[in-house]
Amino acid sequence: MSKTIFISVFQSFVSRNILNTGVLKELLKSGSSIVIFVVPEKLSFYKESYAQDNVIIEAFDPESFSNRIDKILRSLAEVLVNTNVIRNRMIKKFHNSGRLGSYLYHRFIIAFLGNSKVVKRIFRYIDRNLNKTDAYSDYFEKYRPDTVFAPDVFGVGDVLLFKSAAAHKVRTVGMVASWDNNTAKGLMRVIPDKLIVQNEIIKDESMNIQDVPEEIIKVVGIAHYDYYKTYKPISRKEYFRKLGLDPKKRLIMFSPAGDKFIATDWQICEILKKAYEKSEIPEDVITVVRVHPTNTVSFKDFIPDEHFIIEQPGVKFEGLGDKRKELDKEGMYHLLDSLAHTELVINVLSSIVIDAAVFDVPVVTIGFEGWEKKVPFGNSVKRYHSDENMAKLLAIGGAPIVRNERELIKEINTYLKHPQKDRDGRAKIVERQCWKLDGRAKFRIAEMVTNNG
Repeated sequence: MSKTIFISVFQSFVSRNILNTGVLKELLKSGSSIVIFVVPEKLSFYKESYAQDNVIIEAFDPESFSNRIDKILRSLAEVLVNTNVIRNRMIKKFHNSGRLGSYLYHRFIIAFLGNSKVVKRIFRYIDRNLNKTDAYSDYFEKYRPDTVFAPDVFGVGDVLLFKSAAAHKVRTVGMVASWDNNTAKGLMRVIPDKLIVQNEIIKDESMNIQDVPEEIIKVVGIAHYDYYKTYKPISRKEYFRKLGLDPKKRLIMFSPAGDKFIATDWQICEILKKAYEKSEIPEDVITVVRVHPTNTVSFKDFIPDEHFIIEQPGVKFEGLGDKRKELDKEGMYHLLDSLAHTELVINVLSSIVIDAAVFDVPVVTIGFEGWEKKVPFGNSVKRYHSDENMAKLLAIGGAPIVRNERELIKEINTYLKHPQKDRDGRAKIVERQCWKLDGRAKFRIAEMVTNNG
């Protein structure tokens, strides 16, 4: 018997994680009909990219249903987990605003309420009964879904979808979308019937930070790495031709953190530029600066020369900022081609470390703020490296932290000569972060969504 499944796609990388990985294809193979909800500004893009037989795209604006009560609950949920990420965020807000009273108030809530399972359960009870918004009511009446699948359980639109599912007594499946969500997104406001996670680390966080029952959690791996197993990168000659470069050149990739996090990415670029001028980096090496698809970078006084290529991937939508850009299939494949032909990745605080490790590409982690000497902790690289997701990753080994310009240049040249260095550490990163790199995560996700067990 055919089932109808609702999928919410309001977070920029859900399309990459779910729709572009084969999960959608597997759901359709099961005989299911799919209704995908997207923000109105992206409706045309999603219809062109994903609409087909048994796949309907509907526009839905979650913010239009955010009433005063919802905003209060959303704000409180943000501080009901006691994690380094949340505490560090409060420190940054204090550094930038100087509002000591607000800082002490939020730290009090985090310290005294953020560890309490009783408080979390009371909050969810209040949220469930005080704020019964049935935002998707018309769609539930129209399509009569059997299951709702929210791939970003912390998202506003996903929470609203869960609430409507409860009102209509429809089964719910949720997913923790990314490696930092349990520690960075506050309290999971609604616990679904089943929760999908990518690895054992996220499972442990779901249980101990979010108070999610172990019996509803399923570890599946990372679906967007499934195609890393089967995708065949374009040839080196073709890739370099696309970049307008001589294939005899070598590439290193710099992944800036973005202005949202730090203000000194441009200084790292300038340090690399000066290293080229002093012949401290081989002349045949080109640096590709790959800006994160949803985090802008201000390059300020940095002017790229012949040793640099700046890439700004992602599809931008009129009326939406860079945070809501999408990484389409072309952008996904270009990243894979880049990693296949890159000698080294220079990272600040991105999950690009995991991507590089899958390709066994060496990684250097920036642990300093250019030539700035007195950056407040809340605005520093050190602060982000103490966030749980990065701290756990860096503790594995395989992505050494450099603390100054001299160490950075030394590590670059060491890896260029000895790419096998830290290979065991990179393998451990893959093992712990990817769980299973067997190309079958999409099947496990689809089974969880379609299986009522």
